[in-house]
Amino acid sequence: MPYQVTERLYVDKDNKVYTESELTERTEAVLLMSEGGELSDDEAKKYGLSAKAKPAETDDGEDADEAEAKAVSAPPATKARTASETK
Repeated sequence: MPYQVTERLYVDKDNKVYTESELTERTEAVLLMSEGGELSDDEAKKYGLSAKAKPAETDDGEDADEAEAKAVSAPPATKARTASETK
């Protein structure tokens, strides 16, 4: 699941990640990702962000894990007809 960026992230030459509020005048870092962006799982792990990851939300506000669980546990919307039922 992609890492959802909630505020600007900056990275220094040692791959240490800072939020905008953590930057000081002495911090030499470049923008890694803007607010609202996503980092792949591999990128998030590279920068030590996996533990902070938040699940992506669906359009109705539920997170993707909940939506997937509902989709898997919900019964099918229609029942398949057997050959004898179609005659």
